Amino acid sequence: MPESTTQKATWALPKDCVWESPIEMTTKHSLAKLYANHFPKFSVDRSNLASFFSMTLEIPNCNWEHLVEEIRAFKSSNCNNFDRISTLYECLANKRLIAISATTLK
Repeated sequence: MPESTTQKATWALPKDCVWESPIEMTTKHSLAKLYANHFPKFSVDRSNLASFFSMTLEIPNCNWEHLVEEIRAFKSSNCNNFDRISTLYECLANKRLIAISATTLK
């Protein structure tokens, strides 16, 4: 993981990462957001990086299971950040709507 203002650069396992997520997560590293902040030419190289992380390293985009994992983590930590929890449920609802729409189109 690239260095940030809050932590030093470190390694992360692919299972601890997602390529893209609709929200910053505590249970997974959202690589697209991290690398966008660290590579000046990210927009130019985005498709190559997406291919590398998604296809070569098999790192998925955030899905409903990742969002449920995030909600469970907040629950177990007794989080009372209701705006954050509400946003997670909104993202989860959007994932469900997208899945239904894709199924309906088939």
